[in-house]
Amino acid sequence: MRLARSLIRFHVTIWPKLAALVFEQGISHTSMKTSSHRCPFGINIKLSVGGTSSNRPWQAFQKQWKRWEMFRRWQRDNRDLEDDDGGGFPAYLEARKRYFRRCFSERVAEKKIADFEANPSSYKKSWEYQQEKRQWQRHYCRESSVPGPEFSDYVDAVKRRLARYSFTRPFELNQDPKQQGKLETWIEYLGFECWWLDLFTRAIERRQKHHDEEWQKLKDTGVLRPDETAEYVRTVECGIRCQTEEDQASAAVERSEENARRIYDKTQLYPHRLRIARAERRRMLRQGT
Repeated sequence: MRLARSLIRFHVTIWPKLAALVFEQGISHTSMKTSSHRCPFGINIKLSVGGTSSNRPWQAFQKQWKRWEMFRRWQRDNRDLEDDDGGGFPAYLEARKRYFRRCFSERVAEKKIADFEANPSSYKKSWEYQQEKRQWQRHYCRESSVPGPEFSDYVDAVKRRLARYSFTRPFELNQDPKQQGKLETWIEYLGFECWWLDLFTRAIERRQKHHDEEWQKLKDTGVLRPDETAEYVRTVECGIRCQTEEDQASAAVERSEENARRIYDKTQLYPHRLRIARAERRRMLRQGT
């Protein structure tokens, strides 16, 4: 709690729910320290969370903690160790209640909890989805270059992967991750991050040819401006410009439709429309003025 209060004392402008998000960082920071995970920076560092919200620096600890949890699952999966069920569905329900109390006002939280307790089965599908997702992770999110079933095969695969990134320091891993040293755990964590990097790199390479072909088709249509390169169209600046232009075009269409309705009413429905010469009415309809 003291750590969470320290975070809340940042010199920031807090918008709705930001206080709850900051509070989460204190919890994540504490969880990292108690699980031997080195934090990227100290809890008292001054984070400026003003300006653009896309940076979201206040989520730094939470993202690090989620990543560390993911790595811990990776360790178990590559050792064929079962997960602790964490109390199953009842524990999942209690975790949801704690989330409501942390992230909402007391009145809103109590209402959500009351609705939740009246029909807890409504969260059953969400919990089951998490279990299915975990099974998928156990099967697919693991070191893929292991030649055999032995734990030593996994260790050798980690060494080969790290060597491709010029990490050649000798090390050994423990089959029981809880008995493994901090340094060895961090080395294994590097292997985990390199595995994800390699996975995404291969995905990009597989799709690059198709991407280039589709990009060329788009260029051939002539709809792109000279400055709209493949790199530029992925930027926030380009997105803002396109949205601004779309908003301006929509506003222009609305003005044109309103003007058309006005002219139609004046020339076709207005009780005194016959006071306007027929030729003038036709001109107004034709020119929209």
